[in-house]
Amino acid sequence: MKRRHRELMHELRAAKPTAPLSGETWAKSERAERLLKGVLAEAETAGQPRRSAPWLVMPRLAWLAGALVVVGLALFLALYLVPALSGHDQTASSSTVTSTHTPMVETITTEEALGEIVSLFREIPPSSQGQAGPMPSEDMGILPSALVFGLVRGSEVSSDALGRPTTRREFVLWIWRGWGTVLPVTATVPAVADLKGLSPEERQALNALVPLDIMQLDSSGAFRGNDDLTGEEAATALARLRVLLEK
Repeated sequence: MKRRHRELMHELRAAKPTAPLSGETWAKSERAERLLKGVLAEAETAGQPRRSAPWLVMPRLAWLAGALVVVGLALFLALYLVPALSGHDQTASSSTVTSTHTPMVETITTEEALGEIVSLFREIPPSSQGQAGPMPSEDMGILPSALVFGLVRGSEVSSDALGRPTTRREFVLWIWRGWGTVLPVTATVPAVADLKGLSPEERQALNALVPLDIMQLDSSGAFRGNDDLTGEEAATALARLRVLLEK
């Protein structure tokens, strides 16, 4: 830019007229107009901001390109490589376990079932308790209390058997022995599909408790007396029993 300026000024000085008349004539000449246009263009160009030199722009572009490469590599690792190494297998194994896993049904032990019935018996005893003397102390164990209340008899339940799951037929029998004399009487006799193998007392308990919706049959009408009692079944039966006893 400076070099071009010097060339124009040199040319202007070289063409300087020597006389006023010849100077006025020279100013109107085509050569003077061309030189003046060159000077004005030079001044206008000098007032504009200078562009960055190529050797200054290139390093910036290189840094920007490098940053983009790093970001792209990080996204690739996060979206494809890492899930391929770990997450995919874990997801597959998890879905496999979920699809083949059978939900566990929580059963209730003899001690737990008897404990719930004994507790309700202390809270809402029948009018005829089936035992002589005052209500036994709460410090008495579950099995001795169940024997005193007449829920179990003799050696039907041993202390060694308290930890095993209780059956549906045992649970129904204990409820019947506790409150059978005070429960509402219904004329409806349920059609139980699997009465075979039940004792007369267990059948009597079913005839009383099933119409009252304390115990339920399955969709085929079977009682499934030998099946283990679940915690949900026990809670539902005792809740229904409480409603009937509190009326």
